[in-house]
Amino acid sequence: MIDHEKAEAQAHQYCGLGLLLLPRVGNQGASDLLVIENVGNLISPASYDLGENLRVVICSVAEGAEKPKKYPVMFHKANVVLLNKIDLAAASGADLGELEKNVLEVNPTAAVFAVSCKTGAGLDGWLAWLRDAIESRNIATAARA
Repeated sequence: MIDHEKAEAQAHQYCGLGLLLLPRVGNQGASDLLVIENVGNLISPASYDLGENLRVVICSVAEGAEKPKKYPVMFHKANVVLLNKIDLAAASGADLGELEKNVLEVNPTAAVFAVSCKTGAGLDGWLAWLRDAIESRNIATAARA
């Protein structure tokens, strides 16, 4: 069982992170997903092992295609990279192909999803991947019990 208060205190103390606990549907007190959000930069949280099962990096396409190479530790440890704000790609001059290429050069095993939280584009694929990952984790945990 997760000690939520301790986890939140440690996350704020060491990494400047925010936490969000999403309850399991129909089961009071249990959780399927704990989200630890970096509220600082792309360097600090990459240095800490928080006991996570999955690491997701959200990269705004408007920040530039060089981010994966500029902050390789964060991207190298990611299971998933969300290329967010694809609706701004044309207006910002972002090259989605180059950004994805740079992500995969740093981490060839990362799942990459181009998404727009504003329009909803690409979210179905990302959410299906996340549901599958949670279900796989739940099955593996149940098998060990």
